[in-house]
Amino acid sequence: MVDDLERIERLKLHILNLGHTAMVQIWREAGGDAELTVDAALAGDIGRAVEAILQDEVLPGFALRGMEAEARDYAAATFERFRNPFLHHRLSDIAQNHEQKIARRIAPFVDWVRAEAPDFAAPRLDAIIAAGGAK
Repeated sequence: MVDDLERIERLKLHILNLGHTAMVQIWREAGGDAELTVDAALAGDIGRAVEAILQDEVLPGFALRGMEAEARDYAAATFERFRNPFLHHRLSDIAQNHEQKIARRIAPFVDWVRAEAPDFAAPRLDAIIAAGGAK
């Protein structure tokens, strides 16, 4: 039992799910090997790009909404899960309904943060939103 389900929902939606969606966008822009898995993607340029989005845009956004410590802990656990070599989660599978995922996972995060801080800079997330036609 929890008192605030919204906080848990936001962590999952805007860290784990947003991370997958950002990863797929970067993968697609790079020409997307259909067999690439999440754990393999994290070991290269895609992983570095996703981690930069998390560090530079997602975690600061959570901090502005008073959830910095929770978000850091959740992000660490999420990336540990992403790196599990036994999951074999292919990016081509995650890419299903990609544009709708951008509209549900990334655009609402940016809107949520900007409701608190209208000038919040999120250039990579904004670029993903624009690429997906979510705004």
